[in-house]
Amino acid sequence: NCIYNNSSGKVIISNGTYNQTSGGSSVIANNSTGVLSIGGGTINNNSSTKYAVANISTGNVYYSGGTINCSSSGEGIYNKTTGKIYASGGTIICTGSGNGIYNNSGGTISQSGTTINTASGSGIYSTSGTVNVSDGQITSSSGNGIYNNTSTITMSGGKVYGKNGIWNAGNGTINISGEVSSTYVKATSSDGIAIRVYTGSLNITGGNIMSD
Repeated sequence: NCIYNNSSGKVIISNGTYNQTSGGSSVIANNSTGVLSIGGGTINNNSSTKYAVANISTGNVYYSGGTINCSSSGEGIYNKTTGKIYASGGTIICTGSGNGIYNNSGGTISQSGTTINTASGSGIYSTSGTVNVSDGQITSSSGNGIYNNTSTITMSGGKVYGKNGIWNAGNGTINISGEVSSTYVKATSSDGIAIRVYTGSLNITGGNIMSD
C-alpha cells in the first residue's frame, strides 16, 4: 500500500500522485473506523493491484476531487463491508474490466457528483446494501451503468449510461424519481436495456428512461 489507515485515524489527501507498481491489494486502504478524505491528486491502480481505494471495514471514505485510474481488472473504490462511501466529485476511470465503485456487503454508497467512466465493468456494482444517486454521471461503454443484486438503489438525480443502464440481477429494489431534465437512465447499445429487472422490484415516479 502507498497509504494504510490502520485504525481510527484520519487521512486527508488533497494532492500528489500515488502509484503501486507491483503486488498488494490496494493503493490506499482505510481500515477499522478510520476516515479517508480524498479531495485531489491522482491514484493509479495497475493491473497487479486489485483496488485503487479500499474501505476495508466500517470507516468512511469521502471522495470529492482528483482522479482514480484503473487498468486491467482493477477496481476504483471498493467498499468491503458496512462502511460508507461519499462520492461528490472527482473522476474514476477504469479502462479494463474493473468496476468504478464496488459495494460488496451491506455498505452504503452515496453518489452526488463523481464522474465514473468504465469500459466493460459496471460504473457502480452493488452486491448488497444501499446505493443513493442524486447527481453526477455514470457511464459504462460496454457494461452496466449500475449492476445490482440485493441492494436498494435510490436514484433522484444524475445520469446513468451503459449497454444496460441499470441491471437488477437479484431481488434488489430500484427506486427512480426526479425531474425529467435531471434524472437519466439510458441504454446506449441497440441490444441493451435501459432498466433490466429479474426477481426484484422497480418503482418509477419520475426521471427520463431511454434506449437507443
